Amino acid sequence: TLRSRLLRISETVLPDAERPALRPLGGSAASKPYTSTQVTQLRGWAAGQSTPSRRTNADALLALGLGAGLTGKEILSLTTDEVVIDDDGVVIHIGGDRAREVPLLAEWEVPMVQHLDKIRTGYVFRQGRESENHNLITDFVSRGPARIPVTTRRMHATWIIYHLIAGTPLVPLLRAAGLSAPDALDRFLTYVPVSPITDHQALRNAILTAPRPPTRPHDCGDARG
Repeated sequence: TLRSRLLRISETVLPDAERPALRPLGGSAASKPYTSTQVTQLRGWAAGQSTPSRRTNADALLALGLGAGLTGKEILSLTTDEVVIDDDGVVIHIGGDRAREVPLLAEWEVPMVQHLDKIRTGYVFRQGRESENHNLITDFVSRGPARIPVTTRRMHATWIIYHLIAGTPLVPLLRAAGLSAPDALDRFLTYVPVSPITDHQALRNAILTAPRPPTRPHDCGDARG
């Protein structure tokens, strides 16, 4: 980066006393999640779109962003073949470098199923197009603006926070989010409310339900095997 190049140059040409003291760059801050009131407002925005097609596409955008935490690029590339509906709910299959399966939050299943029933095949969001232009979401929102900004980054943050507050197990959450390490969640923790009583109960129950470590050889299986 330019920052690192300038630092290396300063180390070479400047005396020690005149070298700048640059702090390491930290990770980018998490986008502010939507509040429950704002999510209700977004639902109202989707319901108030001018045509049936825009209404169902707005529902699909919210379902994929708030209900699955997908990025804008993932939303634009998703096709109906990559959405599986069965008795266990709706599961979205993401390909590419961050290939994974993302179960849709139950509260967003009905809008998604209704949308898919209408479009049948093709892209899930904004059907009939031939490209995945990254401005398509911005263009769609600008043609029927909401009272609050509609962004995939904030929807993704809201999805992460929802799971953190709900106590979703860490490993499944990392897999569904396409993250390789829990450090990536650190920037979201500032938005998780502190609830000491609930937290204490969760920790106590986890201890009570944790598997006992084996104390005898046969607890680990047949020693002869």
